[in-house]
Amino acid sequence: MWAALRHRFRRLPRLTEGGQVLEGAWPLRRARARTPRETLVQVLTSLLVHVTAVHKHVGPAGEYVSDPRYAGSKIRAGVEVADVQASVQVLSIALVTGFRQPMLMDDYTHVLLRDAHLAATRRIFDGFQAELAALSLEVRRKNARRLFRVQSFDPARLSSSVSI
Repeated sequence: MWAALRHRFRRLPRLTEGGQVLEGAWPLRRARARTPRETLVQVLTSLLVHVTAVHKHVGPAGEYVSDPRYAGSKIRAGVEVADVQASVQVLSIALVTGFRQPMLMDDYTHVLLRDAHLAATRRIFDGFQAELAALSLEVRRKNARRLFRVQSFDPARLSSSVSI
């Protein structure tokens, strides 16, 4: 399957027999295979970026999914319009994700597990919040010079993602 996809999409990376990326990974080219830890970090980072900044940048999707003839949520062979089940599912997701969520740069220490690792966990959390604050300042600094400011990637404006 991967070979067929690579034939169609030449920029896809080559994989080892074990499924590790050898080269050509989007967006950077790799000279060596990623370790499982590096792969996990990349996947988690990508997920965090997509469910926060990219989601904010793209904006609301309600108007696109409200008509099943326009944008269905499932691709099915020989079908051009979403069925009732798919329409209800995507509308439910759009509705729930439209609720106000807590901001990304906020105090979440009340949800940290109170165990022997609390101090270390708190240091990690505080470090993450400090990095977000520094990134927010950098975005604002760059925006001050831009004709068209990009607000959607400022951590101070991003809400957290809540699983549904």
